[in-house]
Amino acid sequence: MSLLVTDTFEGGGPGGPSAVVGFNERLRWPGSAFSYASAETQVLGLVLRAAVGQPLADYLSDRIWRPMGAEADATWLIDNVGMESAYCCVNAVLRDYARLGLLLAHDGRLGDRQIIPRPWLLAATTVPAESWHLKPYAATRYFGYGYQTWIFPGARRMFALLGVRGQAIYVEPASKLVLVHTAVRKLPVDPGGDELLALGGHPRAARRRPIASPCSLGTLVSKVLVPTSVVAPTGFGHAGAVSSRVKLSTKESRASGNGGRRAVPANEAARRRATGLVRR
Repeated sequence: MSLLVTDTFEGGGPGGPSAVVGFNERLRWPGSAFSYASAETQVLGLVLRAAVGQPLADYLSDRIWRPMGAEADATWLIDNVGMESAYCCVNAVLRDYARLGLLLAHDGRLGDRQIIPRPWLLAATTVPAESWHLKPYAATRYFGYGYQTWIFPGARRMFALLGVRGQAIYVEPASKLVLVHTAVRKLPVDPGGDELLALGGHPRAARRRPIASPCSLGTLVSKVLVPTSVVAPTGFGHAGAVSSRVKLSTKESRASGNGGRRAVPANEAARRRATGLVRR
C-alpha cells in the first residue's frame, strides 16, 4: 500500500500504469478468497479511463456528480501523469456526500431519471449466493464486500462506503435513509468507529456501548446524535434539480511534493442555490 501511495498521489513515481506493474503476483485463484487490495482498484481505474477515453474525474462529473445535483466541485488526487488515484482520495463537501448516498438509497434514481442503472447497483450492493468468500463474516469479521461497497449482514439490505480515518456513508434503501460521517481520526482504523457502527445497527458495538441496539437505521436516528454526521431524509430537496447545460473546464493544480488534484465539476444550478454565487 505504501508503495502504491508513493507512486500515485504522493508523486514519488512516474504514475500511470507503472504504479501497478509491481503488483503482478497471484496469491489466490479468482473467486476463492477475499483480499482487499488497493492496487486492483487502481487497475480498474486505468481500464475504465482507457475504455471511456476521458479522465475519471470528468467521467464521474458527467455521469453522476452533476446529474445528481452536486452543489460544489469535488477534487480527486492525481499522479504525475494526471491519472486519478482510483482507490481513494475523492474530496467533497458533506452535503454532496449525502446526495450521493441518497442517490444510492433510491437505487440510482433521481425523480424520473435513472442516473445509475438499477440492476448494476443491486448487483454492486448484494453478495451472490455462490460467492461465499464475499459474504458478511467471511470476507471480514463483520462486513461482506460488493463492487467497492461494504455490505452489512442480515436480511435487511444495507451497505456502506468506507474510507480511512472515520469517513463513512451508510445507506439503507428500505427506509431511504443515509448517514454521512467525516472525521480526521489519528489512526486509519479507530475504535471510535464502533459508535458509528452501533448507530447503523452493528450488534457487537451495541453490546459494548448502551447508545444503541441492533435495529434498523430508521429507528435509531431519533435516538442518537453522532458529531460531524448528517442524517439525510427521503428526497433531495431543491438541489436535486439538474441543469441540462453545464460547461465547466477540468482544472488541475499541482503542489510541490505531490501529484496534484483534478476537479470534479458540480451542478451549476445547485451551486447557485446553495451559495448564491455565479461561477465564471
